[in-house]
Amino acid sequence: AHLVWEQIRRARHLSLAQVFQMEYTLSLNCCRHPEFSEGVRARLLDKDNTPHWHWPDVAQVPTAVVEAHFSKVWEGRHPLAELG
Repeated sequence: AHLVWEQIRRARHLSLAQVFQMEYTLSLNCCRHPEFSEGVRARLLDKDNTPHWHWPDVAQVPTAVVEAHFSKVWEGRHPLAELG
């Protein structure tokens, strides 16, 4: 929920190219985060629907974790830099 809220806040005044670039960054970071693999495990692999999250509720997710999802994880130019 925090990620979506921050994504909407940041995208509000961006161009479509900038939104796609932000989405790319966000999606890479989501896949790298342990919460993603835990959700996949609980829903698709074990099918027990009981994920063991790092934080028991959304209010306890640190701001730094949310911010880190918007940081680039590659060297050099953005892979979608040509969109702009």
